Amino acid sequence: MIMGTPTDFISMANLGETNVDEQASCILKYQNGAHAMLHSSIRCETGQDAYITGTKGSLYIHKQCWKPQKITIQWHNSPRKEEIEMPFIGNGFNYEAEHFGDLILEGKKDSQIMPIEETLSILKTMDQMRETWGLKYPFEK
Repeated sequence: MIMGTPTDFISMANLGETNVDEQASCILKYQNGAHAMLHSSIRCETGQDAYITGTKGSLYIHKQCWKPQKITIQWHNSPRKEEIEMPFIGNGFNYEAEHFGDLILEGKKDSQIMPIEETLSILKTMDQMRETWGLKYPFEK
């Protein structure tokens, strides 16, 4: 969502007895040379936070990064930090449901916040990763 569609990736996973991807790691490469490192696991407690580092500074997205309530901005070569708190009601996913409901009421088929082309791009990358792991869903042949 930040860098666009990756141009390449390296990924591996441990599949459990029921063929569930119990643990996965991935390095994504982007056209501008940037990399992203991702890890997920249901076998162990992971950090559940995220770092985004660029040429001018970094963002620390506090636990749980998929529904953050706090972000810390740190500028390189500076003691200056800025903390942004974003408390929300519910589990965070309620905002997605509300936005989807608004789209339906407005007769829209696409979201400016999360366009369908971006969703399809992410799914394509995830499908390519699953293929390298040898993971197929029951409905796939």
